[in-house]
Amino acid sequence: MLFLRLLTTGLALAGVRGVGIILVDARGRFLLNLRGRRASKPEVGQRRARAILASRWAILGGGILLGETPEQATLREVREETGHPVQRVHLVVRASWPRPVYLYAAGLPVPAEEILLGEGVEHRLVTLAEVSRLSPRAPLLRPVLRAFAATSAYQAALQDARQP
Repeated sequence: MLFLRLLTTGLALAGVRGVGIILVDARGRFLLNLRGRRASKPEVGQRRARAILASRWAILGGGILLGETPEQATLREVREETGHPVQRVHLVVRASWPRPVYLYAAGLPVPAEEILLGEGVEHRLVTLAEVSRLSPRAPLLRPVLRAFAATSAYQAALQDARQP
């Protein structure tokens, strides 16, 4: 958990303002998104994050719109990026200074074949072992997912995914 706290704080200090979402399916796999080369809708506060993630595998994420709570942003981003709503989200970790960065988890509400590609180039469900074989490589992704898999939010998201 300390690793995730340090990461979110580092992102906040780097100027990122937004939410990250780790979706977990009933088998415990993680939904990843292969980001495109360019942002589809550039936002001033997200330029650094978008530049870092361009053409890389990443968890879902996005900005927090004016008047939106972090949880509302998370629910909106999941709907936009997968085409399906989730029933609830679980806060994993947050940093609130100098900018808000939140990491949430949720159970994937549909089978993989029903996920719609709302953003990016491709979605893929992967196990922790498969992350290191992704191309292009995503060096920080495996430690992030490993740290996340040790949290109670992961267990809650997994339980949500297994509910009919």
